[in-house]
Amino acid sequence: MRDIKFRAWDNDANTMATWDMIKDWVHAVHWDDMFCDASIVLEQFTGLLDKNGVEIYEGDICRSVWMKMNEIVISVVEYEQGGYVLVPKIYKNAWTVWLRCGAETDTKIIGNIHDNPELLKVK
Repeated sequence: MRDIKFRAWDNDANTMATWDMIKDWVHAVHWDDMFCDASIVLEQFTGLLDKNGVEIYEGDICRSVWMKMNEIVISVVEYEQGGYVLVPKIYKNAWTVWLRCGAETDTKIIGNIHDNPELLKVK
């Protein structure tokens, strides 16, 4: 069974709060109130680790080597159709793959969509 935990991006303060910082708050606050606060973006832990043992969350930007294409692809972790996927952002002919460490990818987190949006720009 995987750990259910989150991290939270605060749009007002431009900072990321870790699970240790928000877990008491998440359990204490009413869920409807939390989701009505547009300044807070919750991102859930996928239950997976990258190749360096770092926890993978929604919104992470990953560098992967896709074995079928033998290409390096920059992707964003998103929740789609009941699971977490790597959605390619810098590779025209890539397709979305299910996020399973060691399956189609050799995945490494290189940033997140809040702190490192420049990683998603085509050079």
